[in-house]
Amino acid sequence: MFPGFILLLGQVIGLGVLAPLYALLHYVLSPIEVFSARDRRLTNLRYTRAIPLAMLAFFVPLYGTYFHPSPTVRQVCLYIWQ
Repeated sequence: MFPGFILLLGQVIGLGVLAPLYALLHYVLSPIEVFSARDRRLTNLRYTRAIPLAMLAFFVPLYGTYFHPSPTVRQVCLYIWQ
């Protein structure tokens, strides 16, 4: 019932306003046992170390697209980012 009510209000108010609120309420109201792995395993460290590198490869061209003073370099950054 709760997600349906949020979707109904999303049609009136806007889902961009209510979706973060729903995510917050879902996280806060869920019991902590739901978020732990059943076998208590940790993440694979190789995958965990790859996340900052992937984020860096995503955001550096994106920021170059917005903030570099040269239009040509901005276009190249946009091409790389896409």
